[in-house]
Amino acid sequence: MTTYSIGDLEAITGVKAHTIRTWEQRYHILTPERTSTNIRQYSETQLRILASLAFLIRQRVKISQLIGLSEEELREQVRRHLDVRSTHATQDTELLKMIAIQMDEEKFEKFFSTLILQRGFERAASEVFFPFVEHIFLLWNLEPHLAGMEVFITSLLRRKMHTAIETLVPPRNHKPRTTLLFLPKDYHHELPLLFCWYELRKEGHRVVYLGGGLSAHAVATTARKIEADDALCAVISNRQDVSDYLKTLCEEMKDDATRISLIGGTIGPNPAEGLPVQYYKSLASFRKGFGL
Repeated sequence: MTTYSIGDLEAITGVKAHTIRTWEQRYHILTPERTSTNIRQYSETQLRILASLAFLIRQRVKISQLIGLSEEELREQVRRHLDVRSTHATQDTELLKMIAIQMDEEKFEKFFSTLILQRGFERAASEVFFPFVEHIFLLWNLEPHLAGMEVFITSLLRRKMHTAIETLVPPRNHKPRTTLLFLPKDYHHELPLLFCWYELRKEGHRVVYLGGGLSAHAVATTARKIEADDALCAVISNRQDVSDYLKTLCEEMKDDATRISLIGGTIGPNPAEGLPVQYYKSLASFRKGFGL
């Protein structure tokens, strides 16, 4: 059975460790097990309870109103707040985090539908989904035993992205550009790249989607074959291997007319620095730079 340290709970829920300890002593909300060296260990159930408490308190519910409630009663409180919650991005991110912790697909479907109706697909993606994915990548990459939560939520978002792309009816574009979309080798977080596919297709441009797993040589060869105007990748984390990959790609394509572009994450320095690569710091700047 998976257990969590108090540091895990703090990192996942945003509730400070000293607050968790205070709640334990004052309200007896959580009752962790203790190791032989007196280290607290928390169960999946206790993690879900704390996540629900954290979400409800951020909705201005007093903790005194939540003491003594069962996990199911807390869930019901959360469901009620889903119907009347504010649409601020920070609250949406907190709700997504709780859905990931609970692995509640039904709650995700309701959340997704409401958010799309209120914000539209593009705003929901750029303001909520991708900041959240970047956040959990950073958090759960540091805590490998939490990876299942990340996979759960990103697989649901990936499915929604593919549906949005498939059902899109693009307008006729008299000056379409051909864009090759790819990820660096061994890089599999494709949600930002799928959003680029959606945005380009929406404007009637031609897109060739490669995803990840290909060498820089294979990407360059494909770009040459389809006479791509642009070769674009989008990453969440600016790892050093992204920079190395781009450097190799630039060497492979140094005599080609294809423009190489990168949408980078906020984690780490700009991996395209010093390279002939157009760098975009966000999805919004990508849209502006591509005239979308």
